[in-house]
Amino acid sequence: MEILKEKTKSICPQCFQELDARVIQDNNSVFLEKECPQHGRFKILIEKDAEFYKRLMHKEFRKEKIPFKQLALPVTYQCNLHCPMCYEPDRESKEVSIEKFTTTIKEFSGNLVKITGGEPTLRKDLPILIKMAKEQGKEPTLCSNCVKLANMKYVKMLKKAGIKHLLLSH
Repeated sequence: MEILKEKTKSICPQCFQELDARVIQDNNSVFLEKECPQHGRFKILIEKDAEFYKRLMHKEFRKEKIPFKQLALPVTYQCNLHCPMCYEPDRESKEVSIEKFTTTIKEFSGNLVKITGGEPTLRKDLPILIKMAKEQGKEPTLCSNCVKLANMKYVKMLKKAGIKHLLLSH
């Protein structure tokens, strides 16, 4: 075992209390170790490839270009639900412009583009974004809470635009 970072912060996965933590390497994997006085010790896997993690955390990573295969691209921060565990509390942020969306997917060397949010089906131009991704040779995947997908006419419109894959966000 090698300590990669002696002191960092984390939270207890049960009570969400802030905890001191450390990052360790065990064999070729990297873990976050922490202990909650109420819920005990936790060892969470951060990365399966310790060398990749080390490059990522140091300046040498900036010099090399690592080809990512998937891109998660939030196109809106609005949502039609109010889930208590939501990771996107700022629903007032501006939507990604069509220009920014196009530029981002053109520059992305991978194939899979996950269209996320907030709730991406709240964008009136979602079929246009999907079609643009397809035209760039990407495989668009929709990550949605599926509320609007109860409307079969809407689903057919998204399918016609090029969606083949759907991820349920809750």
